[in-house]
Amino acid sequence: MNFPKDLQNDLKFNNKKPYTIVLNSTTKNSGGSNTFATYSFDWNILPDQPYYVYFQFVASDHDTYAVANDPAAQIVIELGQSTNTFATVTNRQCANTSTYLGSLRKAVSSGNNFYLYANKSDNPPIYITGRPNNPRFLVAVLTDQLLGYDASSLGSYILTLYFEPA
Repeated sequence: MNFPKDLQNDLKFNNKKPYTIVLNSTTKNSGGSNTFATYSFDWNILPDQPYYVYFQFVASDHDTYAVANDPAAQIVIELGQSTNTFATVTNRQCANTSTYLGSLRKAVSSGNNFYLYANKSDNPPIYITGRPNNPRFLVAVLTDQLLGYDASSLGSYILTLYFEPA
């Protein structure tokens, strides 16, 4: 059996399959904290075609969430691919492309402890023009002020990416 050839044939004929990629902060490549984490992945398993990218996120409960001042969070990801996601810039009329993936919610788990989460249906998908082409990519959890989320209050997390052919 010639596996690479079979994989190439599978990619040609099954290009409407969705793909699920799971990123666990405990298996990141680098980054001193979970706020800015770098991962590696071979994107060649996905057909090179446009995708809608959805995500799901959950962080572990952490006792220092009680003192965390960051009220909201957002997640950005560098997939190395063109998107149709844009962000505003202060005092400028322009449309800058963005690596924004979506917003995270902060929820009470018990007592004064909090955790961050987002369900697949909480954010609209982003559109990318082809499979990601960045084998080493950054995932950052930012505050609503675009600063790194308080690293002492961000426990380990699981980020699940869903790639649905457009």
